Amino acid sequence: LAGMVACMVVVLSTSSARAEMDVAGTLIEFNDNGAWSWFEDERAIVDAAAGKILVSSVANAAGAGGTARNGDVEVVAYDIATGQVSAPFTLHDNLEADDHDSAALWLRPDGKYLAMYSGHNQDQLTRYRISTTAGDPTQWGPEQTFNNGANTTYSNLHHLPDDRGGAGRLYNFTRTSNFNPNILVSNDHGATWSIGGRLVTQGVGNQRPYVRYY
Repeated sequence: LAGMVACMVVVLSTSSARAEMDVAGTLIEFNDNGAWSWFEDERAIVDAAAGKILVSSVANAAGAGGTARNGDVEVVAYDIATGQVSAPFTLHDNLEADDHDSAALWLRPDGKYLAMYSGHNQDQLTRYRISTTAGDPTQWGPEQTFNNGANTTYSNLHHLPDDRGGAGRLYNFTRTSNFNPNILVSNDHGATWSIGGRLVTQGVGNQRPYVRYY
């Protein structure tokens, strides 16, 4: 074990390559200023019909664009056929420079996109927007809000098509009451929401589970 550790140290100390740019192919940059957290999904979706990949992230003043983009919740689209990346669309200007705030994305049955996001326990509001035209990630309707009744962070969108006798139901798993995973429910593809209840109860106060959903 000591020999293995020594070998690793030698390799690291003699290498000057910047590993963050090492890819097995051509590096594709979706956004030049973007952070995201592991605990909201999907942060990236594929729209096969439109031939696009959509990615959401949050900009920071320390990155490209500086203070003008600080805390902007953004979404970009990569055109699979042309390799072009759209300019970032700002879902919310200057919400908060925090990786918790990136949007969860969902492709609706009508081809439009839903984006849901919130601050990092900043307030009780889950925010969301729906794109105006199928397959077009550059035009979005006005921001709407849902009050969770407790400070909130993270959004995780999952559609279960067999719910409601096959009519389907959309869920947003989000951290709200008691810092625990709670459920928001939509029966109209994200146009309106209601509280579905708490998914997990763990501890009190600042005790909290960190959850990935599948």
